[in-house]
Amino acid sequence: MTFTEARCFAMVVEQRSITKAAQILNYTQPYISKIIARAEAETGCVLLNRSRHSCQPTSTGLRYLEYCQRILALHQEFQEEFHPAGQSGNCRIVIGVPPTRGSYLLQLVLGDFQAACPRAHVTVVEAHSKELPGYIEKGTVDMAAFSSPTLPAGISCEAFLDDRILMMIPPGHPLYFHIDCKQYTVPILEPHMYRLLDHSSFVSADTPRSIRMLNYLETLGIRCRDAIRTRNALLTHQLCEQGLGIAAVMEVTLHNITMREVPCLYQIGTPPLKETWYVAWQKQKVLTPAMSTLAHLIKERGPALIANDFHVSP
Repeated sequence: MTFTEARCFAMVVEQRSITKAAQILNYTQPYISKIIARAEAETGCVLLNRSRHSCQPTSTGLRYLEYCQRILALHQEFQEEFHPAGQSGNCRIVIGVPPTRGSYLLQLVLGDFQAACPRAHVTVVEAHSKELPGYIEKGTVDMAAFSSPTLPAGISCEAFLDDRILMMIPPGHPLYFHIDCKQYTVPILEPHMYRLLDHSSFVSADTPRSIRMLNYLETLGIRCRDAIRTRNALLTHQLCEQGLGIAAVMEVTLHNITMREVPCLYQIGTPPLKETWYVAWQKQKVLTPAMSTLAHLIKERGPALIANDFHVSP
């Protein structure tokens, strides 16, 4: 059990609602639900009785809550011992993240960061991943989290996640297969299947990744038409679902949007196309304790972006 899991479960019990707990903790409702599901899977017991209007702890859930409260109390004791009030001044951090996918990451991080550094003030700047290294070098942001295939020499960085670029296939396409379960292994598009992609229209979820996908397909002799460009991942999925063409989509995004059904996906290339996520700052910059804490949480929580099943609405 982690501090985050203890904090989330205790808040759900206190509020008698997953939705209210998510609002207070600044998390999404699916994220809280998955924490509860993971706790029940680990214990092998039902911890909450859910009804339409309320969540009530079971007898086992009340015992689980006691352990959560002990973890939270120990964390508070640690804060009072090593970060007493008035001993350190207010800290301001400007962090850059890409739109949409960065917001998913911050939902996992900022709640715990605020608990660890209650006097820190965080300002979020949104920019595309290709722009954020320049923001760091210019001092526009103190640090940033982004995905990129290449990095400039003027920044220090630490990798924390490999994000696959997947191909989404629309219904009616020769490569389409129906998925009616919540979890499945994304298959590899085999070389003998490539010819079935030729002249398929293409929907761009994110321009740099889509160009990379298109360039890769061209090396295989596949000529796709770049028909539609959109930076909205949910819209991209909906367009593809309507049969308007194949699309390049990022795995992080697919794990963090709610869909009516799991889309038909393929990974292409061996190893598959991917981009690495980094947390980065100016080279030679001495990180403050708060910045070090934020960087640590990003690296620790980041893999959770793709650690769960795809979200499918009921």
